[in-house]
Amino acid sequence: LSLDAAAMVPSLESLCAAEMLRHDPDGRFGEYQYKHKYLQDVSYSLLPEELKEKLHTAAAEYFESKQMSRPHRRLSGDCPTVGKTSNQLIWSLSYHWSLAGEKPLAVQNAVTYLTLAGDQAIENGSLLEARKLLSDALQRTVKCGQRPPQPLPSMRAVNSRPHHSYTQLPAQPRIQ
Repeated sequence: LSLDAAAMVPSLESLCAAEMLRHDPDGRFGEYQYKHKYLQDVSYSLLPEELKEKLHTAAAEYFESKQMSRPHRRLSGDCPTVGKTSNQLIWSLSYHWSLAGEKPLAVQNAVTYLTLAGDQAIENGSLLEARKLLSDALQRTVKCGQRPPQPLPSMRAVNSRPHHSYTQLPAQPRIQ
């Protein structure tokens, strides 16, 4: 996705004047933000799916480039370190890669960041959220024809922790 940022500024400023956007040069995730959640929701719903996927891919790549521009941000392989990466960044990356479409790279990155976000949820004691994130990662893995590790390390961690029965995760589904 290639956009000329300088050409967009006048349009963005007119949206600020109309009080649809606010300019926040010190914002964590961008200089312009919707002023109201409803405006964001309606604007998003009007975008074609292909454009949404491109925008989510571009956002994820932007956040990854910000993360990787700092030293010592990676473990071996392609998995970013959780300890040195903010929880918010991991959650943002899992969100954007999850909505970036069905291309192999998008699915692989979605699985990676959903798993990391699930691990963070486990560490925070949010087992229901972990279940949702890790189930999503598992479904994406199976859908693209890959076999997940047996059992998933995150599921093993959840099942070994003491917790109330109403938050207990089911056993890992069997893959035929």
